[in-house]
Amino acid sequence: MKKDIILTYSTFSKTMSYTKTAAQLGISIGTVTNHINELEKTYGVKLISRNTRQVEITQKGKDFLIICDNILNEFDRLLNLKSERKHQEEINIDAPITLIKSITRIIKKITQRYPELKIQLNSNDSSSLISGSKADVLFSHKKIENSKMIQKEIAHSKTVYCASHEYLDKYSTPSHPNELLSHKLIGVILPNHATSFAWVLEKEGETVSIKPKDLITNTVDIALSMCSDGLGITSVFNFSSRTRHDDGHLIYILDDWSIPGPILYARYNPENRGSEIINLIIKESILYFNETQDTQYL
Repeated sequence: MKKDIILTYSTFSKTMSYTKTAAQLGISIGTVTNHINELEKTYGVKLISRNTRQVEITQKGKDFLIICDNILNEFDRLLNLKSERKHQEEINIDAPITLIKSITRIIKKITQRYPELKIQLNSNDSSSLISGSKADVLFSHKKIENSKMIQKEIAHSKTVYCASHEYLDKYSTPSHPNELLSHKLIGVILPNHATSFAWVLEKEGETVSIKPKDLITNTVDIALSMCSDGLGITSVFNFSSRTRHDDGHLIYILDDWSIPGPILYARYNPENRGSEIINLIIKESILYFNETQDTQYL
């Protein structure tokens, strides 16, 4: 049943006048009559008792009115929710700190489409925090088994080796992994490890392992900053260095020696399966992280 027909009957019950109801709703008196007759015919109940002196709502009409008013209230509530969600929706996003700069570029594109959207972006590198996160969308390199959350595979990462223009202009660009031994190498100490991890480079059955010792840090972000400042060459996953590379601060070297890295996942609650905003975040993330270095995202 259409909302306008129900609204006509609800309004009539308050005015008890065909003329006043028509004037209030901006419709003709004939339309008011047709709407009420259609309700009576459809549901097989006598809603209004008419005689030469007055018009009254029957008892069944009063009972039916309660149902109609509840339906109208639900219509209004849904409209309010839609309006509130459109203009005041807030999305919380968790991502590893190494991906924050990339995620901000995705957010920039989304807010161009939804300028009033409120977004809270949090860095998240703790395994315990990941498992207990209450974020609407959570990005992680770790797939959670037996999770009730929806997990979407965003992209496959790979190791990259990078340096600044300044450094390569001064020390030349290595064409083989063995040449890295004559360069300043920036290593990263992984959590719960005492020393930096070794770089493993592979190509056509040849494997070269190199352990950085010149400059060591405990975060990828610091390693990339040192690299951007021309202090040496570092090895990270391509997702971590993406923004600095796109901005021209870093150059990738030894591209054909890269090896696969972890998969990037996005997780969200099944209740948000139909959320237009969250689906857009997932879509834009897949587009961004799967773009080639020759394609401009924004």
